Amino acid sequence: MCLNKKKNLSFFMSALMVIMLMPQISYADDLKMTENTILNLEKSELLGYLQNEGLVLPEYYDKHKDIAENFVSDFTPLILNGKIDTSVSSFNLQASNEMLKNLEAVLIKKGLLNGTKIESFATTRYKLKHSTPIGSWSNSYLNYNCYAYSIGRTRWRQPNGYEGSGYDCSKSISKIADDVLNDLDNLGYWGYKTATKPTSRPDKYFRVICVRKNSNNYDYHFMKVYGTSLGSWAHKPGGSQPLKWKYSSPGYRVWTNEAVDNNGTYAPTIVYDSQIYYILYKGKNDPGIQINKYMSPEEIKELFEK
Repeated sequence: MCLNKKKNLSFFMSALMVIMLMPQISYADDLKMTENTILNLEKSELLGYLQNEGLVLPEYYDKHKDIAENFVSDFTPLILNGKIDTSVSSFNLQASNEMLKNLEAVLIKKGLLNGTKIESFATTRYKLKHSTPIGSWSNSYLNYNCYAYSIGRTRWRQPNGYEGSGYDCSKSISKIADDVLNDLDNLGYWGYKTATKPTSRPDKYFRVICVRKNSNNYDYHFMKVYGTSLGSWAHKPGGSQPLKWKYSSPGYRVWTNEAVDNNGTYAPTIVYDSQIYYILYKGKNDPGIQINKYMSPEEIKELFEK
């Protein structure tokens, strides 16, 4: 009897050792993933699973894995539930548009997203809440984003002047404004930044834009003065149609990426909720006020705030 107990105990201990030495299997190792299991994964595990299945991270998201984890956690449910149209470039940061398309491609590959679900996204049900369309649709709007629109360019542009997807949106909003000033300097302008909404221009040749970013670092967004009044503003979410802001101040409320194009209107998927920086700038050869080219942006700002 004792001998049998010893044998049973020995067998139990051996089995326990085998179990302890076996690799731990998580949802992400399960080849039969369903929509429910995917949506219940922790964000780090979800990113690992998606990468294992072929998700390609744009350089920005590959460099900032924490931002990538948050992105897949936020946007996987939206894609699976048909609440976002990935064919629309609603982000101004091209890396985020690429990330969204790459994420959708993996979900299609896993059989979790079919054509019917993709086509079920109803663009015409949403009504713009905080802006109104300017003019009518033009296919040229696909070629440039909010920053390009704000400074009068018609090619996709990042605040560092790069016409592509290379920009680090994890920078502070103040640093992003600095990048804009450097870009404007290279384009033949000089200017200064301020966190206070201007009530007037130093002279009539100054142009005024402002910038804000998403707190999850997915995107930035720009507005510009529409016409001559500092109480009228316009913006262009990603590759969509330009919009007129309904309010007299950009700081009246948080911004969103609600949008409209030739296919309809689109509900917002992110907000821009950081501090706002205003940038006042003019051509280096424009009439009116000019400055010593050796003055720093801080010295320029102090000059106009006296």
